[in-house]
Amino acid sequence: MKRRRLKLGLLLLVFTGCVVFWTAHRAPSPEHVAAAPPTARRFVPPPAVAPRDVNPRVAAVSPETASLPPALDPAVDETRLDTLGGIILDATRPAEERSRTVRALAGVISAENETHLLFLVSATTMTDRLRIDLIEASLNRPLRLQAEIALAVLAQGGPDARVLARTLLHSLTDRDHGEDLSAWQEAVAASRLK
Repeated sequence: MKRRRLKLGLLLLVFTGCVVFWTAHRAPSPEHVAAAPPTARRFVPPPAVAPRDVNPRVAAVSPETASLPPALDPAVDETRLDTLGGIILDATRPAEERSRTVRALAGVISAENETHLLFLVSATTMTDRLRIDLIEASLNRPLRLQAEIALAVLAQGGPDARVLARTLLHSLTDRDHGEDLSAWQEAVAASRLK
């Protein structure tokens, strides 16, 4: 009895394997091919768009290449800094490109040029979203610079950016002064952040 069940189970297993192998290797029928969804079509890239008039210095550095480590040559670093700052302050550029550039700049800027980030906060073409991106991207910078950026955003930013700036200042100083900028400045000075 056991032997018969074993043979029957083995025969069923071989039969199932043959059916699976046969269905996997047979060619699809024409009705299945015709019913393929339109998303299964081959991708055709869009035609290339003619480049607009771009400053060659700006074209040489894009947000994607800006995330690379800064060059050792200070002149190249200054050129990159000017170029990235130009991309961020250019209100005609797409918001996502400006946002990526803010994050890239905060990641590659040298310690000697960190004050350029404070200049960006006070620029009139900086949006609230860009100021928030700058605060978030500066979280890996020295605490003193984080506090200075947060103070500048508190003075210049919109409501959403000011909320984030207050939250950062509260975490840095363990105090809460609400919207009082002078009290925040005193708290930052008293905390002696490095």
